[in-house]
Amino acid sequence: MGTELQQRGVPMDGIAWSDTAMATHSDTVRAVHKDYFARWRRGLITNSFATSRHVLTAVGLGDRVKELNRRSVETRQRGSRPGCS
Repeated sequence: MGTELQQRGVPMDGIAWSDTAMATHSDTVRAVHKDYFARWRRGLITNSFATSRHVLTAVGLGDRVKELNRRSVETRQRGSRPGCS
């Protein structure tokens, strides 16, 4: 997920890497899920590699841990439904 987001122009954070994308580029995250699903239709992932409290606190998003983890799952779900965007 992180490498694909980076290739699509999403900036990577030095600590949280691609997980800040849920706060800044959720449309791009959803597009990656949609493309992955269209390509393989299995092995679905979430963008939550570094969404633990200590990592998100270090990048100023510690108060959004629950929200960003929930959004990573919801974004994956929306991206993997045919016809959804």
